Amino acid sequence: MDKLNADSLADNLVKRSWEALNQCDHDKAYRHIQEFCRECTNADLPITTVLGWLHAYCEWGMRTGGYKEALATLRANIKNFESAPELKFELLLNGARLECVGNQLGISSDLSIKALGLAEELEDHSLIARAYMQIASMFAKKYHGLSIYFYRKAERLYDEAKDSHQRDMVRLERAFLSSTACRILKALHPNHNNLDRLQQEAEEIIAKIDLGNLNKFEQRHLRYYQAVIFRDIKALCCLIEEIEPLDALPDKCRYKDMFIGICMEQGKFELVDEIADSFIADKKALYGGSLEIEDLAQKLHQAIEARKPLQFLPLFIPKPTVADATLLDILDNYALMDEIWELDKSGFRMVFPGVRQEGLFEPVVMPDGICRLTPLAPAFNVYYRGQSRQISPSKASLFRNGMTEATRFVERLKYVEFRKIIEEYPLTHFLRNTIVATAPDKKMHHIPLAIDHLALAQHYGIKTELLDITTDKFVAAFFATTDCKDDIYKPIVDNREEKGVLYRYSIPPMEMFPEKEPRLRAVGLQPFSRPGEQCGMVYPMTENEDFEKVATSIETFRHDRTVSEFVFNYTNRGRKLFPDSPMQSHATKIVNSTVFSYGAFYAVKEEFYPDCPEEQLLNYLSERSITLVENVDFGFTEDEKDACIKYWQTNSDKFLSRIRIRWCYNGPIKFDE
Repeated sequence: MDKLNADSLADNLVKRSWEALNQCDHDKAYRHIQEFCRECTNADLPITTVLGWLHAYCEWGMRTGGYKEALATLRANIKNFESAPELKFELLLNGARLECVGNQLGISSDLSIKALGLAEELEDHSLIARAYMQIASMFAKKYHGLSIYFYRKAERLYDEAKDSHQRDMVRLERAFLSSTACRILKALHPNHNNLDRLQQEAEEIIAKIDLGNLNKFEQRHLRYYQAVIFRDIKALCCLIEEIEPLDALPDKCRYKDMFIGICMEQGKFELVDEIADSFIADKKALYGGSLEIEDLAQKLHQAIEARKPLQFLPLFIPKPTVADATLLDILDNYALMDEIWELDKSGFRMVFPGVRQEGLFEPVVMPDGICRLTPLAPAFNVYYRGQSRQISPSKASLFRNGMTEATRFVERLKYVEFRKIIEEYPLTHFLRNTIVATAPDKKMHHIPLAIDHLALAQHYGIKTELLDITTDKFVAAFFATTDCKDDIYKPIVDNREEKGVLYRYSIPPMEMFPEKEPRLRAVGLQPFSRPGEQCGMVYPMTENEDFEKVATSIETFRHDRTVSEFVFNYTNRGRKLFPDSPMQSHATKIVNSTVFSYGAFYAVKEEFYPDCPEEQLLNYLSERSITLVENVDFGFTEDEKDACIKYWQTNSDKFLSRIRIRWCYNGPIKFDE
């Protein structure tokens, strides 16, 4: 067959496949899809034609329960889309939907995370938001807090892009999930505080959605969500009657699932009896005759006969026991607490940031008048630290086992040499001297930013008395689910018995408003981006301190390959947290060096060892085979400095866009007579 005829046949089969799907003739659609597979897949076709065929295959799989077959075909064809990343994204997102259909026990994150990574590479915020929505959908059955968290991230992106339609669609999904989560959690944990905030938020969102801005499909979605949020059985009945002729199995199962759950709540067993058999038949058609579905059918009929409410919770997969919990179970609970905090409408809450400010930084003036850029957290006064295994006592790297006084002295030498090259770097000057903000009264204010040399040294591998913590739970999750060897992080994929640990820390009330600089300090945005990407904070420690004694909570978890790979891939295989930096090679040179300058030696003695005899310090160097010379050059080349200046000229706006300033009035106050 020549190319012209092959293209014509392929286009015709794709067109006929979609026509059959639109008429809900799924058998006919499948015949056309398979004919394309037999006659056209070896031809040199336009990539958009292949994409149309695969989309039709995916749609057929979603509607009929043939998702495994469609997913296998999609995976086999992904490699053909490398030259068209936007089209590849569409394919990955469709595959992620198929993964979720077959996901009855947990998460299936492969294609959804690949879609997110590709969207981030393209730097397309609309695509990133769509990927977040798919991840949220993936989590929706088991991890309600995390699902809401990712819907929030998508919502923020659409809000920034001023795409009000897509923002409202995300809010609709979040409203539905919030209401569902509220009812499920109240059934499982009746003493849980403030869950009603979730239902209230859902009702407020639904009330603000304009039906006129939605297409026919979106309007049906809204009607379904309204029916669920307000527990309207009649509206659900109408929707089931409307969807039945379309033979769209996922929607049929979802509507009937929720209908039975609400009827069970209200004790209307006769209505459950009318729909139970068709519900189970649809479930089997979609997922196959699994033992879980057979068990559900048995329990459902027993509840109907006994007229005894069954704890029937649609959109819910039970979590493991605490002893068998994975890191996602812990993160889900934290995300839910963040959401409940966000929905607190008290005056106290309004003073502090919440989930809408996550990833941004706020300049906080220290007692010396210099500002630190503090990462804004999803919840007030909550910080995290993750470790792949629990080590007791938990100490800063400078004080761990094997660190002699001689090795500590050498680490101080490394720090001083490191500090010196930071001061030579042009970006340090820009941050200290060129950040200016305009106040509401139109006055310009210089914001001098602090450069935390010691914290930067910690981030680049020099041992210090600082312990790293973060405001971002997923940053902590990365370090809790990876092993590091030779500065290379890899996800933990073995079935080790040793558990990981996630620490949570809150500043004690008496330390929140100190007269001098607080002990816990922000690293924030620095001349090099790594601490900012990691939302870094540091907790200075003394030699005899144990972080486990001051942590607010310590939660251990079972390592799980799927969870580790999800977290690792979500951080773009660690690249988000360890962006390329001109500092890395210089820091590595300092860390591995055995030669340092006399200037660094005397600076360390004056700053850290003022009372120690010089001879003793020289003995430390001899013990560690360290040589002192007049000058040693660890610094940046002129080309690197020029590149830094060009980088700042190009990227300063992007840097500044992450800073949020809260202006306070401190002038005279006049009272009415």
